[in-house]
Amino acid sequence: MKRHNDKFPDILTIDKSNMCELIDKYMFICLVLDELIFRKHFENENKVSYAFLFQRIKNKMTISMKNRPILIYDTWILDMKIMKVVKVAPLIEDDRTIIMLEITEKGEIAYQEQTYHQIYANLLSAKQSRVLSIIAMVISVLAVIVTILQDLVK
Repeated sequence: MKRHNDKFPDILTIDKSNMCELIDKYMFICLVLDELIFRKHFENENKVSYAFLFQRIKNKMTISMKNRPILIYDTWILDMKIMKVVKVAPLIEDDRTIIMLEITEKGEIAYQEQTYHQIYANLLSAKQSRVLSIIAMVISVLAVIVTILQDLVK
């Protein structure tokens, strides 16, 4: 997969499996940002446990997201940490570690500007365009076949 710039993949050169994975990844990022913003501004909770957050967004996931290995979500959270949109902090409580997530200032700006939401929408649009182009190609091939058959019958 070729990169358009350092941040985001070039959606023109993505194959089908990578496209589906990217759609799921950016939907997950959007769901996490939505929930963290909601918790921060409406519930006055700056930090949210990863387990609680995951349970909250699990119902909003698509079927393809639910079929992914559980470790992929940890990888996507790590990606969000690397992108500096969330802070990940372990909280030790009763001899167990609870992973706490907190939205960063950069994450709030990205949410306000809908950066990741736009990437998600563009990926969905690219997927639908790909499907539409395949349908158009099939229709044009069928039209050529029908035209050839009509000429042969005459």
